[in-house]
Amino acid sequence: MFIKMYLRFALALFAFFFSNCVWANDMPNTPDNQITSVVKDKIASDSSLSGAAIHVKSVQGVVTLSGNVESDTQAETVVQLAESTPNVKDVDTKQLTIKGSKHPMDDALITAKIKGTFLREKIFGDKDIASMTINVETNNGVVSLSGTADNQSQIDTAKSIASSTKGVKGVKSTVEISRQ
Repeated sequence: MFIKMYLRFALALFAFFFSNCVWANDMPNTPDNQITSVVKDKIASDSSLSGAAIHVKSVQGVVTLSGNVESDTQAETVVQLAESTPNVKDVDTKQLTIKGSKHPMDDALITAKIKGTFLREKIFGDKDIASMTINVETNNGVVSLSGTADNQSQIDTAKSIASSTKGVKGVKSTVEISRQ
């Protein structure tokens, strides 16, 4: 009798914990679902991306963008939006295509990832991309940083972000500290 009662209790306890684990994995507010939702909202609210058919998925903080965009500019914009989202570890664009283009746009994507990371890491405070004072250009994997920064720490952080971005072969910087 005692054994049957113990087994029922153990089975009920197991069922309770198992159902909670399964339920927790299906919760709509997991970090990846939040990331996906935020990136989709950013894309939907950006008027320059109207007409772009972009699908977004996040797994363990890596955002995968797939679908079609009309231009390099749209591709850069969507990558910047994704990369600037909190908790994003990387942006995968292997499945993102540009209408009419047969060439990968690695340099443009590197530039977009760096600018997005500048925003996410807030190295310029809460300034948006248009008011950043460090320009980023990429040519054959070599990133060129130019413009001005408020202090040496901003310059060092910008160089560090650029050099740690996947696909970067080198970083050149002519950034100077601004004289305010």
